[in-house]
Amino acid sequence: MKKYLLLTILSFYAVVLFAQPCVMDTSVHSIGIYPDTLPSGTVGLAYSTDITFFMPLDTSGYDFTNFHILTCTLPVGLNWTCSNFSNGCNYDPQVSQYGCVNIYGTPLLAGFYPIDVTVIADLTIATGIPVLFQIYMAINPAVSNSSNNGFSMSGFNGCSPITVNFVNNNPGLSGYFWDFGNSNQTTAENPVPQVYNQPGNYVVHYEAYSDTNTYNFYTLTSINIASIQNSNSVWGYPFDANPDLFVIVKENGNPVYQSGYFADQFPPVGWTGLSLNMNPANTYVLEVWDEDDFEFGFGADDYVGSHTMSLNGCMGCAANISIVDYVVNHIVVPPTPSIITNDTVHVYGYPGIPNIYYDSLNHTLHTDSIQYNLQWYLNGSPQLGQNGGTDTVFVSGNYFVLAVNASGCASFSDTITAIFCDSTYHPAVVQNTTTLSTIDTTGNTMQWLLNGIPIPGETLYQVTTSTNGVYTLEITNSFGCVFTSWPVSIDVGIREQECLAPLLFPNPANESVTVRWGNSGEASVVELQDLSGRIIKQLRSSLGSEEINTSELPNGVYLISVFSGGLRGVARLAVSR
Repeated sequence: MKKYLLLTILSFYAVVLFAQPCVMDTSVHSIGIYPDTLPSGTVGLAYSTDITFFMPLDTSGYDFTNFHILTCTLPVGLNWTCSNFSNGCNYDPQVSQYGCVNIYGTPLLAGFYPIDVTVIADLTIATGIPVLFQIYMAINPAVSNSSNNGFSMSGFNGCSPITVNFVNNNPGLSGYFWDFGNSNQTTAENPVPQVYNQPGNYVVHYEAYSDTNTYNFYTLTSINIASIQNSNSVWGYPFDANPDLFVIVKENGNPVYQSGYFADQFPPVGWTGLSLNMNPANTYVLEVWDEDDFEFGFGADDYVGSHTMSLNGCMGCAANISIVDYVVNHIVVPPTPSIITNDTVHVYGYPGIPNIYYDSLNHTLHTDSIQYNLQWYLNGSPQLGQNGGTDTVFVSGNYFVLAVNASGCASFSDTITAIFCDSTYHPAVVQNTTTLSTIDTTGNTMQWLLNGIPIPGETLYQVTTSTNGVYTLEITNSFGCVFTSWPVSIDVGIREQECLAPLLFPNPANESVTVRWGNSGEASVVELQDLSGRIIKQLRSSLGSEEINTSELPNGVYLISVFSGGLRGVARLAVSR
């Protein structure tokens, strides 16, 4: 069970009708597949490229009659279609040696991948020969960028977990503050990449400072004289009657504030609503005075006392024979950012892991994750058009389904092995005088039988018949499925080896073929069979020559047998249009 990400979901799960058609590169003339390395893709970006096949016409003197592009293993998120999809991706090289495949979709996972293309080839003498081509493809990591006047982000959205890289767009300033929304903060100019493990939207807050100093402001807002002692020597009590008090504030010995006076009034007296800024670097002294200048006969103002002021203010502080209160407001002004910017990191969650099960009775696979976009895979290759909740099994293999949610995040189901033993399949057996052989050997275990009994030691692709009887070939594939060929009767011993094979012309045939054999005048039976041994046509003749209509036969390879005078002759017929 694996999980993968997709940054931008496109149409990798779409049916082939939505895929781009492929274009053949007709400049290539050598047998093979082109190019041998595909253009690289990028996670989250739409991808489309074409592969061209240049197919051979024959091998070892036998013509190829068909090439079937069966599978194409691709990185997750990619799919493929062929130029001849309407004909099941079958190509006849005798008509054209060119074929092509379009690979399309949106890659989900970065890496360097081998791409295995399996082609099934048919010859005039045998069918179902697998041919494997391998090319290569690189998928680069996703690139998603966002930028603002404060910073840039790369990789800022995707399926969890994601790692986001940040670039400061204002280098060289006095200070910075970053809050990444994931409980991490920093004052670094260039922060380290941040990891976001859980789905969600994370607001990234950025501040840049041209000045990082913190400023303290002190303001004297009120002064109060709480009490004063009666003193003849200081302010002329009792001759002055009641004092006329006022205050002076000096900064480094220089007056910066002088209040009005309260006439003939004992404390408490005070002055509010002041706004005198005080510099922490200077010294401030509060002086208390008794006003006498405007009172006839009392002389100059009387100095009562002084107090060196504190920036913290003071309650009940002595100024000689007087007690004073004053309030100093302290305001702290922190640095002000010159740039403030927010941006958002988007982290997406995954769909639920799809559950799948195999209905072996009906040969169908099912999943409960139909609310997602789906793509079924067989042996690592996406199956064309299989995007629903059910997948019909026609071939034994390892199946899984990929589910993609609306955010473009994908989950794989567990892989399940589905076994399908096709009861209609019979291995092709070709007779050449006394030798029987098959080409269907890939990954199979073989056993030849005579009259239904295994022949000891005969487990290779061919057997030499030395005994009359009915021969069959039993093939067991890697999934345990057992397939039996149609029976071949060897009933005339050495005399069969002396039979001359019938002559066929034209061969390959189109609308008809003429069969000619040597025993003219004798009653003969002519049989037309496919390679599975099924008799398609049978006729009797004593003319030594007959014409057989082939206009309704599909392209392929057939066997024509002539039985005459206890002898049997066999020839291979190709039908091609």
